[in-house]
Amino acid sequence: MWLTSLSFLIFGVTEFAVRFFSAVFGALTLMVIYTMGKDLHSSRLGFIAAMLFGLNPFVSFYARQGQFDTALVFFLSLAILYLIRYESRGGIHFALLGGMAIGAALMTKLFVGFGIPLAYFFWKATTHDGKDPLWKPLAVSLGMALLVSAPWYVYMTIVRG
Repeated sequence: MWLTSLSFLIFGVTEFAVRFFSAVFGALTLMVIYTMGKDLHSSRLGFIAAMLFGLNPFVSFYARQGQFDTALVFFLSLAILYLIRYESRGGIHFALLGGMAIGAALMTKLFVGFGIPLAYFFWKATTHDGKDPLWKPLAVSLGMALLVSAPWYVYMTIVRG
């Protein structure tokens, strides 16, 4: 909602302004999907994955609408990318960045964003080798997600009940 308001300030109250951020997040998601494929295997796989994702009629439809779904998918994809990077490269900053993306997803569509840390936790629990603490990336990413999203929810609860 806040991005649509910003778009109205920049472009005026027009159909273009309503759809602007949906299209932007749709394009950004393609870049994230490409990067995920590249990080996991190769640039070629990243390109194929981004093309298949972008050619999906459901995805291309929502990227042209003034809805929040494309922002949600972008933030969830970004969270997955950072958690993949945490696994492959180490560095707690990737878990922090993933948490920021989860927090943004929580601000976009309520509690849907919690699906990524839950899926990550179940994956880690089933593949845990005992070397690193199982809870560390989950606690870091969830803590950051709550720091990002809690002010919005507190404000909305005070204002809207």
